[in-house]
Amino acid sequence: MYSRIALVLLVAAAVAGCGAISRATGTMGDVPEDSGWLELTVNVRGAGVFVDDALRGMIRYAGRPQLIVIPAGTHELRVEKFGWQTYTARIAVEPGAINTLIIDMERLPTEVVELPE
Repeated sequence: MYSRIALVLLVAAAVAGCGAISRATGTMGDVPEDSGWLELTVNVRGAGVFVDDALRGMIRYAGRPQLIVIPAGTHELRVEKFGWQTYTARIAVEPGAINTLIIDMERLPTEVVELPE
């Protein structure tokens, strides 16, 4: 009984995460002919990844390659997280290929504000 429930939850989690960024596992799976893989390595866990202003996922593992399927062509990429400098770039994704990008985001400076007593 419990193994069936675990299997159902595992399948549901896999289906729910289809569009999310996942770890590189060495197997690429099926990619539509007009799409390619963008392999991102970002130093900030929890950063949002936007392609053409649409949220495509969150960085789950800082400093480790993560994959996202993107239609082939030129796109606007934005990676952002509060307290960090937003990264933006125009990227070209080749169909059927792994397109690698390493992003080193910088922490924004903080300022101490003294409150009146």
